[in-house]
Amino acid sequence: MSHWHSGLPKLELEPFDPTPLYDAVRSTVAETAVAQERRRTSLRTAGIVGAVVTACAVVGGLVALLA
Repeated sequence: MSHWHSGLPKLELEPFDPTPLYDAVRSTVAETAVAQERRRTSLRTAGIVGAVVTACAVVGGLVALLA
């Protein structure tokens, strides 16, 4: 039996508006992008510092061997 013929009150349905959900996803994506950029910058800096320390250790080892 359909709802219209069941004796139940009339359904007052409103169309679904997904805008708030889309806005929430957009803000999350933007925040995630900022966090990922910070992480990449930190990893890049750590990599450069590690490379410099390794180079200094290699040069120091060579100097010690030659002395």
